[in-house]
Amino acid sequence: MKAAKNSLEMRYSLLPYLYTLFYLAEATGDTVVRPLFFEFPKDNNSYGPHSESQFMWGSGFMIIPVIEEGKTKVNAYFPAGRWYPYSVHESIKPIESKGEFLTLDAPIGKINTAIRGGTVVPILPPKATTTLMRRENFTVLVALDSNDKASGLLYWDDGDSIDTIEKGEYSLISFDVHSVRQVLKFNF
Repeated sequence: MKAAKNSLEMRYSLLPYLYTLFYLAEATGDTVVRPLFFEFPKDNNSYGPHSESQFMWGSGFMIIPVIEEGKTKVNAYFPAGRWYPYSVHESIKPIESKGEFLTLDAPIGKINTAIRGGTVVPILPPKATTTLMRRENFTVLVALDSNDKASGLLYWDDGDSIDTIEKGEYSLISFDVHSVRQVLKFNF
């Protein structure tokens, strides 16, 4: 029960990010879910077994699931760059990777995920329904890269209407962050 609750809480908190990815898929033909090698084609470790188990949501969010029964650790591959382990409830120190494998704890009920440095991820507090979530303020997670920069998008519409893209009845907010010395968290 705890595993399902944690998974749903994480997924619901990321609905604004996923909603934006689905908008981009509709508007540009981009992929929502992609293997590591789509983002890191020159990195040989992004091919093979890790591309079959780890995957990306868009270009900025990596999911590292346990795919073997009974395992409580996972051997995760972090492509070169800065990665921020994602948690709905806490800030965690970033991982500065040169393209390396790390063993992560993966007890039942935890899904290891990481935000790629250079990414802005809009989230909402998880609620029982998406209608209730739409009444909440957004939190914008800014995951800075090694140059202290990050960018991202937020697509948002009323959540009910059909053909909002065709009718232009939506908001598309672009985030571009430069020269900051810490991870930022904004609410709006």
